[in-house]
Amino acid sequence: MTVTVFGATGAIGSLTVVELLERGHDVTAYARNPAKVPEEWRDRVRVVIGEMSDAEAIDTAAQSADAVVSALGPSMDRKATGLPHVEGTRHIVASMHRHGTRRYDGTVIGYTRHGDGPRCSWSAAVSTTERRTPHSPRRWPRTVLD
Repeated sequence: MTVTVFGATGAIGSLTVVELLERGHDVTAYARNPAKVPEEWRDRVRVVIGEMSDAEAIDTAAQSADAVVSALGPSMDRKATGLPHVEGTRHIVASMHRHGTRRYDGTVIGYTRHGDGPRCSWSAAVSTTERRTPHSPRRWPRTVLD
């Protein structure tokens, strides 16, 4: 199966890419920063670099996918504005629709404010076929990995 992972270089995304590779899947990794792509992925993973506002790059990443995993996390840039996940998810879904991709697994991030800055914590991991707890990346993307 060919799987595109958005947020591939983040904490959950990178573990998801590794797990998909271990299970023999073809992986496309979508990331903002090429410097964060692990060297060991270079020969094994198709990498597409872009922002979540870049509909064309998102379409390129999703065009050959049998399934899409969104492991998008919050921006750690305290000056970030707008709703990049909302816009980006719209681009992902539109691209999936254009290319006939029907499998989507995603994470939902919850925010709580402690002290001077935001503190990110998992609130849920949602699968299109059933809810799963986010305790292990080996568990939550199961509908894609199996």
